[in-house]
Order: sequence, then structure tokens, then C-alpha cells
Amino acid sequence: MDAVVLKAVVRELADCLPGARVDKVYQPAAETLILRLWNRQGEQRLLLSAAAGQATLHLTTRRFPNPPAPPRFCQLLRNRLGRLVTVEQEGTERVVRLQFVDGDGNPLTLVVELFGAAGNLLLLDKQGMIIDALKRVSDGERLVLPGKPYPPLLAAGRILFSEAADHLPADARRLEPFLAWVKQNLTAVSPLALAALASGMQQGMDPKTLLADYARRMVDPAALPALGLWKGRAVLVAFPHPELEISELQGFATMNQALEAYAEIAEKHPGRGSLAAELAKLVKRSRQRLQVRLDKLHQEERMVEKEEEFGQWGSLLLASLYQLKKGQNEARLENYFLDPPQPVLIPLDPKRSPQENAAGYFQKAKKCRRGREHIRRRLLETEEELQWLDGIDLALEEASEAADWESIRGELVEAGMLQEQPGRSQRRSGQDLQAGLRQGLSPGGYRLFWGKNPRTNDYVSRQLTARDDLWFHAQGLPGCHLVLKRDGRAGEIPEQDRLFAAALAAGYSRGRNDHRVEVIQASGSAVRKPKGARPGLVTVQEFSTLLVVPRRLEED
Repeated sequence: MDAVVLKAVVRELADCLPGARVDKVYQPAAETLILRLWNRQGEQRLLLSAAAGQATLHLTTRRFPNPPAPPRFCQLLRNRLGRLVTVEQEGTERVVRLQFVDGDGNPLTLVVELFGAAGNLLLLDKQGMIIDALKRVSDGERLVLPGKPYPPLLAAGRILFSEAADHLPADARRLEPFLAWVKQNLTAVSPLALAALASGMQQGMDPKTLLADYARRMVDPAALPALGLWKGRAVLVAFPHPELEISELQGFATMNQALEAYAEIAEKHPGRGSLAAELAKLVKRSRQRLQVRLDKLHQEERMVEKEEEFGQWGSLLLASLYQLKKGQNEARLENYFLDPPQPVLIPLDPKRSPQENAAGYFQKAKKCRRGREHIRRRLLETEEELQWLDGIDLALEEASEAADWESIRGELVEAGMLQEQPGRSQRRSGQDLQAGLRQGLSPGGYRLFWGKNPRTNDYVSRQLTARDDLWFHAQGLPGCHLVLKRDGRAGEIPEQDRLFAAALAAGYSRGRNDHRVEVIQASGSAVRKPKGARPGLVTVQEFSTLLVVPRRLEED
């Protein structure tokens, strides 16, 4: 969302939205809001996102989840916004002002700041004072707090592209000084623009001619936005860039349509800096930390298993004090605990007396006895946490829309691995969790439900699975919890229905690409969640297994 793209989308919004009534405001993600508007053209859904790497403002046709309890800023907009009056961009900055009036006709301004991690949404009164902001900032040079005046973010002294040729410095005929000057002095310089200018310079174009030509293309009314591939990633261009090798170009009639298509691509294939990438990085770091802890615990476990040996060594040293003296590194003695006795070599601390060495081994044996239960408990906790993270990791791979990543983020917040965002509740109702399930029908018409992540898996196993239902899970692999609902049907469930359910459980597991997967089949009465266990972790008291070919729903 560079300034050129923003200018085009604001021009389109200014043509179709003024006069629209605000019907609903909802917040499907922490830094994303949807304004549902009504005018003569019908319903319009305006998406506003201040998320780092995903900042955008455009009309959307996609459906987003509507959380049952609106966060603080969303509730404020619901109460205050009445009718949209104007849509304006601040100069060439990535800042848009949406002018509204409330129910009493009082003017309000929703400021949309679309740049990096500092992006924000702010509601101002008619005096320009902040009523509230999506992200409050209480420290630093730029305070964003209720009751404070709005601090503008206009770049002082920036030069427009159309005037750039008249300000070129003397050394601008060389590539590096030219690019440095462009980045420091011009407005609306995106990475794509910088790459295009660099390519033009490398092809021998005169800097003044290059800048004038680029400025002309920026405002060409005949230019249509397009999506393409540049250096292996999707890019959105507001006008042609012949200097760059952009392939698979797909044109769009409007910038809003192009932004909607780009958002769908970015949502399915998140890049570095996105919420999905941040969560994947956090999970990877956490797994590495837990693996180090697990290795250390296994080492300690091997040590505590030497309790009997340490006790024997202490007794052998005490029985052989007459043979030993201070300063020895080791003692070769007969181990009479074995039948028949065999020689044993016992390491000694030369700085300690034989009696002190014997006491040291008795102390080690005592420490082993105390540590055994502690280590076993820590091993179990660590292995369970790794198993839970495996489920989170699989959920990240399976996620396909913003609501999926936001749900995973909420689970990591609940686990204490991420900090809660102010004004954002992560608690989920049963209705909200059920909306996040996958579901289908078996060949015989039995209803099937399965989770997308550990939290919805937990909901399937604890809330949806009745005692006489059948429960499925890929054996020994991270995967979904799947329930086949009897819904009052008596008798044995046909084999084709059980095999179908097992195949889906395998298809939505880590073994989804394997030729065959072994799947647990158990009655609901055999599935239990241990007290204090993390979401999605259960024990199964009695089960059988089915060997199936993994399958997924056709739409997946």
C-alpha cells in the first residue's frame, strides 16, 4: 500500500462512498476493522487494516468472522459513526481521513495511517482531539492518547516526483548517490519504484528523463492496476513498469479489485513480517527451547538411574579405606555386590580424603532418589508441551484465512507465549469455536466434525463427542480430533462410514501426504482429557486402529 496505490483507491472510494450510512462495524482481527456501509448501490464493506506488513484500505467482498464481544475501539466506532461524508488522502502521505457525522450531525474524523508497525486508526472530534485510537501510544515523541491533539505525520521538505527533475544534485548521474537522494528526498518511493529507477539508470537512461517519465506514468489516467510476479513474489502495480521483469500480469478495472485479489493471495501465502510468519517463528523458537530442555532432562534421567551404583561405590570405598589414601584419581576394587565379584574402577576426587569421596557418592545417591520423580514429571510436561506445539505447527500449515491465524494467536496468548493486546479479549464462546470447525457427512449420512487447531480439537473432544459417538485421530502424529456423531442411531456403524471418517482424520494430520496412515478409532467414553493438560491433549483408554489412505474435502 504505497502512496500511489493509495491515491488510486482513495479516488475510487471518494466516487462511490460519500453519503453512505454506517450499518455495522466489526473487528475480525486485532488490527483489522470492517465498516459495513449502505448507499444507493447497496451494501459496501470497507476493510481497514493497520497490521504491519498488511496495512490496507479497500472495499472487500470477503466474509470475515464477527466476534461476539466487540473490542474497545470497535465498540466506540459502533456507537459514534453515523454517515460517511468524504474520503481524502493527506497530500502524498499514506494517511487517509474519513469524514463522518454522528447521529446528531456532529463531525468526526477517522484517520487511517497505513505504514509499517506504526500504522494506526484514530477517531478525532471536530477540534482534532483524539477520542480514542486502535493502538494507544503512551511513550515516545508522538503520544496517541484520548484527549490529546492529533499529531500529524506529514513529511517535511519532501519533493514530489513531478518536481524531482528540477532538484537533482550534481552527483545524481551515478547510481548509488542517485538512489540515496531519491530515498531521502522524494515522496511516494516504494521498493518497486526504487527498483524501477535503479533498473532505468543501469540501462543508461538520463536521471532527469527517467524521473520525468516515471512521474508521467504515475498520473496516467489510462493506466490500469495489475497483479504480477516479481522476484518470485506477488506484487501490485498501479501503472506499467517496463524496466522490471514482472511476469504473469493480470489487469483489473479498479484498484479496489486489484487490492482485494492481492489480499486473498497474501492471506493464503503470507510472507515475512505477517502474523502467520511471526507465529511460525515463535513456534519454531519455542520448539528449539523445549528440545534443549528435553535433552538436558534425559541426561539428568540417565544420571538419576545411577542411584544404586553410586550407593554401592560409597559402600565399597568405606569398606576399603585401609587401601586408599588422599590424592588418588581412582580406586580399583572388587565389587562384591556382583555374583561372582568383578573388578570395578571408581573415579575419585584427589583433593578429598577417601572418607569424603565415599560420603560424596552417598550424597549423589540421595540426590538421585529425590530427583527421580521431579525429572519424570518435568519430562512428561515437556513432552506434552512439544506435542501441543506440534499441533500448533500443523494448524499454521493448515491455516488459510485471517480468522485461522488470529485463533492460533489467541491460543498462544492463553498459553502465555504471547502478550495480550490491550482491549482485545481472547476468550472464545462455544458458538465461536463451533464456527471454526470443519464438518462433513459420511457416505451413510453421519455428521462429522473436526478441529483446525488444538483449541478447536479440544472443543471436539470435550464438548461435541458423546459417549456413544466414535472418535478418530491419526496414531502417533499431530492431527485433528474427529468425531462421528451417532445422533441417536442404534446398532453398529457401517464400515464404509468408519473408514471414511478415519481417512479424513488421516488427511488432516501430519501424515496427509503418506500412502497409508494408521488411525485410532475409539468410543467417546474412552476419550479423556487429563487435568491441567493443554488444549487438544487427551488420553484414550481403549481403542482399535484402521489403516487408511488419507483424504481431504474437495474444496481443500
